[in-house]
Amino acid sequence: MKHLILVRHAKAIWNSTDIPDLDRPLSDTGRREVPTMGERLAARGIMPDMIIASPAERAWHTATMLAPYVKLPSDRVEIVEELFLADTDVLLSITQMCDSNVDCLIIVGHNPGITQFANMMTDVAVDNIPTCGMYHMKFDVDAWYDIELKTGDYVAFDFPRNH
Repeated sequence: MKHLILVRHAKAIWNSTDIPDLDRPLSDTGRREVPTMGERLAARGIMPDMIIASPAERAWHTATMLAPYVKLPSDRVEIVEELFLADTDVLLSITQMCDSNVDCLIIVGHNPGITQFANMMTDVAVDNIPTCGMYHMKFDVDAWYDIELKTGDYVAFDFPRNH
């Protein structure tokens, strides 16, 4: 059984002409969202083997802030360059290339790709994964390369303002 949790990065500062999109940091709201969601993941007993994140500052910071809540060592948080604004084909390819020894994977990325990918993998659709929102699914496979579209089972969907 493989568990995949898609996470949209926490809220970032608005884009300005002074800061390239790749370098936009988390806003104050974003820095508050991550602990909220980290505590919820921990309360559900989520213990990922790896977190992979987009190289964007806002995604990388979200990933590194989440790691301690799920008791993941910092050396198990990796940047995957292709995740920056990845579409569904790239997200599927990256997921399928994951090492089979990883049973629970968190991917921290961007919309619209994260929401579209979630909707392609299970029969439970969401309109939008908001900032720091998380969509959890599981696959009855032994290796990530065996996952295919619409073969995931929905587990949970949560986001900071969901009470």
